Amino acid sequence: MKKLIITAVLIAIINSILECWLPWWILAVVSLSVCMIARLNYKQSFIAGFLGIMFSWLIMIMLKDIPNHHLLSSKMANLFPLGGNYLLFILFNVFIGSLIGGLSGLCGGMLARNKINK
Repeated sequence: MKKLIITAVLIAIINSILECWLPWWILAVVSLSVCMIARLNYKQSFIAGFLGIMFSWLIMIMLKDIPNHHLLSSKMANLFPLGGNYLLFILFNVFIGSLIGGLSGLCGGMLARNKINK
């Protein structure tokens, strides 16, 4: 359990730093790499990637969204069938990012255990 938490925190920190300069999809590379190095089992790899990216994206979105009083997220929520609810839009984005992070963490765990190569 301790290794899972450390891995998730490491994913969140590395992803937060790299996403300042690199594209959004770097989250998949970070999650895959850290889970591959940590050598967690499949379930723990998915959970570590999911939680790490979830916390990273939630903090990054809130740091950008709160100072401008949810202006952009409200306008984006109007484009989707969310009725202009910026909170649902934020949760949707965090869930999609977390799912990508979890699946790439799972791939990293599989690569570390050489199950994906067979």
